[in-house]
Amino acid sequence: MRAILFDSFGPSSVLRVGTVPTPVPAAGEVLIRIGHTSVNPVDYKIRDGKLAGMFPHLFPIIPGWDVAGTIELVGEGASGFAIGDAVYAYARLPQVGRGTYAEYIALPASFVARAPTRVGPDVSGGIPLIGLTALQIVERLAKVSPGERVLVTGGGGGVGSYAVQLARLAGAEVTATGGPANEAWVTSLGARFVDHRAPDLAGRLRAAGPFQVLLDTVGGDVLTAAEGAVAAGGRLTGVVSAPKGGSFHFVEPDGPGLVRLASLVDQGKLVPARSRVRPVTEAAAAMDEVERGTAAAKVVLSISF
Repeated sequence: MRAILFDSFGPSSVLRVGTVPTPVPAAGEVLIRIGHTSVNPVDYKIRDGKLAGMFPHLFPIIPGWDVAGTIELVGEGASGFAIGDAVYAYARLPQVGRGTYAEYIALPASFVARAPTRVGPDVSGGIPLIGLTALQIVERLAKVSPGERVLVTGGGGGVGSYAVQLARLAGAEVTATGGPANEAWVTSLGARFVDHRAPDLAGRLRAAGPFQVLLDTVGGDVLTAAEGAVAAGGRLTGVVSAPKGGSFHFVEPDGPGLVRLASLVDQGKLVPARSRVRPVTEAAAAMDEVERGTAAAKVVLSISF
């Protein structure tokens, strides 16, 4: 099969189109013909070697952890799926090497769910990593409850926009930070908006609080400002770094979580992050765009070589 891969760590110029053997699904696995994937910050961090101490790596490495596609083969003992099913998945395997910037991937059936029907694969291909991240921090870690006041940093981003909506669905009152260009988007999701570029962010967040829950998706100075707006005994969770007195979360594969996200999308209760499609052969330029922070929407890659 054809894939985008790299043979050594480095900048986007190390990426190339190559050919590797098509995987064969083991017992309990399914083989997915990939139609779409997406670019996440973790992709260029893997390419740069920044996760080399966190996971074992096997070169040549195919980047990518998001997938939307169709079931091509069903391995022995893998239940719940049939050839031709439209599915999506968060494809993080124990070893970094066989990712989703490729024509096929074999995954445990427990990682996979039927894709939403309300949106196309060009949208669902960008949901798994950021959608599951938000779902897991809102429902599993923070356990947001009705009536709580929740602060989401980076509410206009991928994880942040899902976190805003999921916290609202849990019955919380949500305030979100973001850049001025995202104000209309964030408020349309039901959150109060605070411009993180305006002076004295810490003071403005304290005035808007106190908050029982902080869900941080950006880290850095915004996180530092947000920490001071959390009430004593509040719950703090970050996905870039651990807040003071809080926890860091790295998203886990979660087929049932994807079932829940698909159901919410299909019911019109969850609006997917805004996305834009590029061909996978432009993966290097797409990674650069995401790394620079100039992508105005989620970058989804269509798999065609």
